[in-house]
Order: sequence, then structure tokens, then C-alpha cells
Amino acid sequence: HGQAGTRRRVRTARPTRLAGVGPRDAVVLAGSFGCALANGRLRCWGNNLFNVDGAVSMHPRAVDVPTWRGVAQLSARTEDLCGVREGRVSCQGVNRRDHLRVPTTEAGQVVSDPSEMPGVTDAVEVVTGWFTQCLRHETGAWSCWGWNRGARVGAVGVGSREDRVVTPTRLPW
Repeated sequence: HGQAGTRRRVRTARPTRLAGVGPRDAVVLAGSFGCALANGRLRCWGNNLFNVDGAVSMHPRAVDVPTWRGVAQLSARTEDLCGVREGRVSCQGVNRRDHLRVPTTEAGQVVSDPSEMPGVTDAVEVVTGWFTQCLRHETGAWSCWGWNRGARVGAVGVGSREDRVVTPTRLPW
């Protein structure tokens, strides 16, 4: 899918240098795409099946993603990309089970631009999981939202495995 920095699907056991990615860049990898972050500038490559970089085709080389300018920290999972910019969390990707907490007409719809989580202004880190996201606040406390199967969001007393937690919920520990 282009994650190895080539124009074709190829498996390689040797490291491949990615054009446009520097030695000091922070890198995140997902199922079929990768992104590098340096000085608030995001560059992505690979299969763009989920429109993660705002374009419509595969990119064997890192391309600039202007919709994420100013982002300070990133996290990626198979179909999602989330980041922190000035204390706010934004996500984009496939909105399965409404876990991205964005207004889409149906679960599974692609959120093609970074969509900001309402009410969050003090985030310093975000992590993405299986239909679940968590953020670390400036205080060090963590809050999570998304699909609560197995109480993975930390919401106690939610019975159905299909329950969704749409507002960041502080973890009690």
C-alpha cells in the first residue's frame, strides 16, 4: 500500500529511506499509511484509502498535509489519525461506532478533515485504540471516549457491549 515508500505493494526486510522524512521527525504508523511530524508540519504517505492526508490516491512519498498544520503530537490506528494542537484534540478517519465523536450521518462514514473534540482545551497527548481514544490532560489525568466494550473507556456501570461514551470520561485512577 506504499507504507514502505515504494510505488507498489512490496514486502521488504530491509529498511527503506522515506523521501521527505527527516531523522528528527516523530513518526506514527497505521495499517496502511504513515505520517511524520516535524515543527508542526505533517507529512503522510501510503495507501490513502481513508483519506487521511486530504487527497485521494496512494502516496509512495511523504506529502504535506496542510489541514494538520500546527499539530504538536499524533497518534494513529488502522483507520484513524488523531492529534493535539494548542490543547485541543482533533481526529479523522473512519467513524466506526461513532468513536471519533464527530457529526457524521452514519457510523462508518469517513471523516475526511480533522474534526475537533468539543470542550477539550488542555490536552497534551492523545492515543488511539480499537474504536477508542484517550487524552492526557495538562494535570496528568486521562480521559477516554469511544466504544466501551469491556469497559475499555473506563465507564463503570455501562452494561451493553455496544455502548458508546461520546464525551471524554476521566479515568478514576
